[in-house]
Amino acid sequence: IYRGTTAQQQSIVGQLCNIEEKRDQLELGPPSILVVGHVAKLADTLDWRSQLPLSGKRVISLRSLGQSQQIIDQFSDLGAEVITLPMIECIPISKMVDQLKSNWLNPFTMIIFTSANAVNLFMASLVEKGLDVRQLSGKKILSIGPSTTQSLQSFGIRADKVAETYVQEGILDCLNHPLDKENILIPTSTGARNDLANGLQKRGSAVSIFRFYETRLPKTIKKVAIRDHDVVLFTSSSTARHFFQSDVYQGEDIVSVCLSDVTAKTVRQFRRRRVHVSDTATIEGLVKQIL
Repeated sequence: IYRGTTAQQQSIVGQLCNIEEKRDQLELGPPSILVVGHVAKLADTLDWRSQLPLSGKRVISLRSLGQSQQIIDQFSDLGAEVITLPMIECIPISKMVDQLKSNWLNPFTMIIFTSANAVNLFMASLVEKGLDVRQLSGKKILSIGPSTTQSLQSFGIRADKVAETYVQEGILDCLNHPLDKENILIPTSTGARNDLANGLQKRGSAVSIFRFYETRLPKTIKKVAIRDHDVVLFTSSSTARHFFQSDVYQGEDIVSVCLSDVTAKTVRQFRRRRVHVSDTATIEGLVKQIL
């Protein structure tokens, strides 16, 4: 068994008198496992992995390790070899986090979270400043997408509204009441778009964009050789930019699969070939697209 459980896995079955010859014909070398005895007769019977729909495929996740587990689980279950190649890290900005005080937060009537990263870092920053989730009492909480909603739930917060479409514009669609009395806070990164804030302001609300963290390329990048036909999952514009601007990508003929149209637009700036886009901005949508 050559490179077992990876996309390059190959198996040959023979006898002691011809196994070397078969190995040499396929040019198989280390790393390999030699199975000897009657159990080798079960090679075909136990060969369940090659029957999985993504067997022989490599899927590259560019998310941080903390956010990659769902991708690893779902694609591994379908037979793919999943490679984690973190292309993003989120760093809080100290001078912005220092603003998190009770008297600063009290006037806001609504908080909109646009990503799981924003939720996790915002909650961690509250704790750092000696506050907790009670500081959000009485405020409407809105979220975009299931991963953001799940992150809120992990802190004991149930979103009042969740955007039906998992992009910033989806929030505008689910806010059907007058906004002229709303004072809205949007915790986000330094590179986030302004479309949501602009749309809310046009409908009469006061909006504060709280850019309290930055996304950047990790200082240490895992050494991974990208190959032709690798499936690369682009889950945000930041990961796309960092991937193409890094030394990891050397022009290989990859299969680009994006979480949203916004991310796909970024990928097209670097690569003119076909870009696949998930019907829904979820991991399940990525899986469906690839299948």
